[in-house]
Amino acid sequence: MRRQHGVPYILHNDKALRLQPVDGAFAEGWLQSFIFTHQQAIPLAEIEPAFGSLIPVCRELPTKAGPVDLLFVNSLGMLTLVECKLWKNPEARREVVGQILDYAKELSQWSYEDLQNAIGRSHSASTSSLYELASQNSEDLDESDFIDNVLRNLRRGRFLLLIVGDGIRESVEEIAGFLQTHAHLNFSFALVELGLYRIPEREEYVIFPRVVTQTVEIERAVFRIEDDRIVSLPVPETQVSSSRRRKISEQVFFEKLNADQATKAKLEQFLEKIQGLGLYVEPGQNSLKLKSDLFDANFGMFTVHGYFYNCGITSTTANLGAPLIGEQYLRQLANLFDNGFVRESTNLFWWTAMVRSGGEDRYITAAELLAVEGEWIKIIQNTLDEMSKLGE
Repeated sequence: MRRQHGVPYILHNDKALRLQPVDGAFAEGWLQSFIFTHQQAIPLAEIEPAFGSLIPVCRELPTKAGPVDLLFVNSLGMLTLVECKLWKNPEARREVVGQILDYAKELSQWSYEDLQNAIGRSHSASTSSLYELASQNSEDLDESDFIDNVLRNLRRGRFLLLIVGDGIRESVEEIAGFLQTHAHLNFSFALVELGLYRIPEREEYVIFPRVVTQTVEIERAVFRIEDDRIVSLPVPETQVSSSRRRKISEQVFFEKLNADQATKAKLEQFLEKIQGLGLYVEPGQNSLKLKSDLFDANFGMFTVHGYFYNCGITSTTANLGAPLIGEQYLRQLANLFDNGFVRESTNLFWWTAMVRSGGEDRYITAAELLAVEGEWIKIIQNTLDEMSKLGE
C-alpha cells in the first residue's frame, strides 16, 4: 500500500494558504548539489542517529559498480552513501535499490587506502584527507582510532544507504528481496522523499523531507566474523527465532556502553522481553530510550555511560490530564532502591528517579536497574494499564 502524504499549509494573517506542489522542478544534478550542501535536510534522527552529524566528503565516488552520487562520513568513521534519483520511470525504481546495494558490496571489499584513493578521483572532493575532514568537526579526534573505525565499518559492510528523490512511492515488499540478498552486509537502508512546494504569490519554496520507508525485517541470518569481515551462514532450523533486528545505532550503543559483558547481555535480553508490553527502543547517538506505542510515553533512557534516567513520563501523563500516573511510576521505581528518591523540578519533563549514595545524588546504573527488572516490568505494566484507561 502506498503511503499518502497531505499537502502542507502556511497560516498567514489567520488565512490558511495551501502550498502548491511543484512537479518537474528537480534535476538530479540540482538534487545532488542540494543534499551535498544542505545535508541537514536528511532526517537522520528518524533513520539512524549513529550516522550523524554528516560531513560531506565527495560527489561521484568511483567504484567498479559505478559512481556513488554522494558520500558522507562522521567522526565515528560511519559512512553514508546517497543515491539521488527522479522517480519518473517506474522500471528504474527497483534498479536503483539494487544499484546502491552493489555500491555497498564493493566498498565492503575496500581498504582505507582504497577509499582514500577513490575519494581523490571523485568529483567535488576536498583536498583534505578523510581524517582531516572529520577532525574539523570533532575536537581531539585520534587519527589511528578514526582510521581503524572506518576500516572496521568497511569490512563489516556497516553503511547507511539512502535513496533520495521526488515523489518516491515504494512498498516494503518490493524492496525486501533486494535487501535479503545482501544480508551479509550490516547496512541500514531508507527511502527519503523531498517534497518541493511553492508558497503562493511568492517566488519562494518549501522543501519537505519525508522518510518513506526504512530497513525492513530481513529473514534471520547467522553471521561469523572472519578476518574482521562479516560472513553469512545458513540458518539451522532449530535456531530460527523471533529475535528483532537491531538498528545500527543500537549496535553502536552496545559497543560504546560502559558496562561489563554480563550487564550488556542482561540489557539485550531485557529489550527482547519488553516487546510484549507494547514498548519499543528508540536509539539516539549515545542513548537508548524505552518508549511506548501508547501516547509515545518515555519510560526511561539508558546512556552509554552506564546510567539510566527518566525524562518526559510525568509531563506526558500531565498533558493527558493525569500527572499522578507519571509521578507514581517514578516513585515506585525509586522505591526499588535503597535511598532512592524522585528528583523534582518546576518543569515536569525533568522529573527522574535517582539514588543518594555516599552523600551524593546520582542516577541509577544499568546494572542496578536490571537487578530488579522483574519488579520494574510490573511497574511499567501497571502504568500502561492506567494510561490505557485515559483513552477510553
